[in-house]
Amino acid sequence: MQIKTIFQEAIAESDEVVTIAVITNVTSHCILARQLMDVLGKPPVHSDLEILGSDDTWTIAWSQPQLTVDAATAAIQRALSPTMQENSTR
Repeated sequence: MQIKTIFQEAIAESDEVVTIAVITNVTSHCILARQLMDVLGKPPVHSDLEILGSDDTWTIAWSQPQLTVDAATAAIQRALSPTMQENSTR
């Protein structure tokens, strides 16, 4: 899986932004969702994560947790490449 792009858009009449990430080369959206929830938190408790897509391209959007683009990129990179230690505990 690869990050194609990550960007943010302002939410109308709010001080918050929505972060949008486009992920390509997705072989399993179920695995993608699990890995994203491990990093961003489970909706609706910790995040308002939305995952939309088909085939091998998926769009992920969230406004909570609020992250900078750099922090969001780092979080998505962690989700797409979990460490061996994280995998061994699942």
